[in-house]
Amino acid sequence: MVEGDFTDDVLHPKRQAELETLVAGLARYRPTKVLVEVLPEKETEMNARYRAYLSGQYRLGFSEVEQIGFRLAKRLNHPRLFAVDDGNEEGAKLLQGDPFAKYQQSAAFRQILAEAEKHIRRAEEILKRHGLLALLWHLNSPEYMHEDHRFYLRGARLGVEPALWVQWWYGRNLAIFLNILRVAEKGDRLLLIIGAGHGYLLRCLAKESGELSLRDVRRYLIKPDDQKVVNPP
Repeated sequence: MVEGDFTDDVLHPKRQAELETLVAGLARYRPTKVLVEVLPEKETEMNARYRAYLSGQYRLGFSEVEQIGFRLAKRLNHPRLFAVDDGNEEGAKLLQGDPFAKYQQSAAFRQILAEAEKHIRRAEEILKRHGLLALLWHLNSPEYMHEDHRFYLRGARLGVEPALWVQWWYGRNLAIFLNILRVAEKGDRLLLIIGAGHGYLLRCLAKESGELSLRDVRRYLIKPDDQKVVNPP
């Protein structure tokens, strides 16, 4: 599982070089299928763009789906990518407007927001000072994922509406996991490219289901020079 939500100018030559290094490392895992955060109903459209990219008729966009997914699939000579996202639309019908709106002036919400902003700034600083590979190492660390997941749980305690939103989030991740199982076949080596917020729950679902075995993607990433900076205690 490769996760990332923080980007700057991904088309800058420096970032492009880092992406080539990233993809070369991920290719060592030898995934048989590349899974991406795209809704299944848009899979045909996505793979049409991928085929155009293979033929030199399409320039990669800004998204991790294309910058990492397309690039990796091409390197591995894969004919297609697999869309496994889910919007949990049925769950979304329970929500109207901003579920956190009436809690924004509460001390608890302000504290959560302040800590979340600090959480984001730390990741942005890693990207700025140490580069994309260091950031991905950080986002895929158990420490980051545990801390990130706690924000959802703390938010749920604010009230009924936030709790319903977190239920929606849990339901969405369950639906994504079921899509992953739908794609998986015996002997597959799956690689999922998805936003960092999904990391904790999807790993829990994979572990507890007994259907999939997990491998730490950091085994295939270049280890940052200063691990203490990337994963502070």
